[in-house]
Amino acid sequence: MFGKARCRLWTRVALTVAAAGAVASLSLAAPESTSPPSTTTSARVPVRLDLNAATKASLARLPGIGDAYAQAIIDHRPYKTTAELQTRKILPKDVYDAIEPLVLVAIIFLWTPPHFWALSLLRADDYARAGVPMLPVVAGFDETRKQILIYTLILAPVGLSPTLFGLAGLLYGAVALLCGAVMLALAWRVYRDRTGPAAATAAKKLFAFSLLYVFVLFAALLADNLLARLGWAL
Repeated sequence: MFGKARCRLWTRVALTVAAAGAVASLSLAAPESTSPPSTTTSARVPVRLDLNAATKASLARLPGIGDAYAQAIIDHRPYKTTAELQTRKILPKDVYDAIEPLVLVAIIFLWTPPHFWALSLLRADDYARAGVPMLPVVAGFDETRKQILIYTLILAPVGLSPTLFGLAGLLYGAVALLCGAVMLALAWRVYRDRTGPAAATAAKKLFAFSLLYVFVLFAALLADNLLARLGWAL
């Protein structure tokens, strides 16, 4: 409890000092009036202090932070580099803001069937005994392999779509391209090898890599966004 109270106290002190510095910087920046003092009494006009403008000006003077980055900090939003903003000129910003979550949902949606159906090929007997209507149980093994390949063929380009739409940089694009190619190769092996130990091995490898695929893809997206915030976007 004492540590939390001390943290709150220092936070209030820091905010008070920052506000005082902002007021002082505005006072120094204000031009001095050269007109003689008025002898008549006039009504006082309230002065509206724009703390955001003062904070932005103070942040922009720090090393490595420009006006755009300072404004992004004030707005509590991720900083977009100039190169990334140029790509967004293809469509309105509102369209991109709507596309971003849909793309991420589409990746997960298309990744789920190959991931679970690869496992269901290995555990079809268990699902049948438990009465779980997995695809190999209700449609057969051949249809399951076909659907795995179809979904993976769609997943690979959708995984690249953040870079194609300008939502991510070349780092993410390279990782998505490599992972999509490996995922397609493993899905093709599942479709091709249908009997014997080779069929089980192909399903195991696809299931294992599908776990790695989604982790690496979103880690690359996070790293790409972090590099963009630091101004190192590829």
